Amino acid sequence: AMKKLISALLIVAICGCTTLYTSIVTVTELRKDILNEYGQLYRAGLISPEVDYKASLADAAFIDAAAAMEVVLVAYKNGTATDADVQQKFVVVKTALAEILLLIEPLVVKSTADNYHKQLATATKL
Repeated sequence: AMKKLISALLIVAICGCTTLYTSIVTVTELRKDILNEYGQLYRAGLISPEVDYKASLADAAFIDAAAAMEVVLVAYKNGTATDADVQQKFVVVKTALAEILLLIEPLVVKSTADNYHKQLATATKL
């Protein structure tokens, strides 16, 4: 997933879409932070098998969404996709990440969860 988003970042850099670049960087870093938090909770024995299964599905959805976004960004660069197409794919990426966040939210301190939500909310402008 990281490779997909990094390659999407390169495409965005070529397009010159600064706000999109910032949003993708925010989401990429946030995913890393959330998965690190998840790993700590898992090692502490706080993640049930059901939550682990749901998190793996959500992360797989994130990876698929990142790959789809890469495809649409290439199309956008080539003039065959619109801003709306890019926005739609980015919403899918964020939604998948939000699913993982919702799974760990009851297990982390409120300030941590609030910070993650705030970061996810800032990654909206394309």
